Amino acid sequence: MAKILPKNSARIFTKTPFADMKICNKCGVCIKLCPMKAINKDTLDINEDKCIRCFSCVKRCPKKARKIVYKPKFLVSKILTIKNKNAKIPQIYI
Repeated sequence: MAKILPKNSARIFTKTPFADMKICNKCGVCIKLCPMKAINKDTLDINEDKCIRCFSCVKRCPKKARKIVYKPKFLVSKILTIKNKNAKIPQIYI
């Protein structure tokens, strides 16, 4: 599956993660874990241009306040259909 996906496919299939401020306790774990320093310290908003969609902020949030929003299913299926149009011969490595 990884070979048919385009480079930076997480950007294509998901939106920038967001924080549910009702659940968030502002512990700052997400800010420390972000490899791109894309999370604003004051508002906890993520800079869309810097975010690489590694989702480390989502995975390690102790309160599970960060969420991933997937783009519409039809968009994802359309991209995968286009990428799968060319049949490839399987290769066997010994």
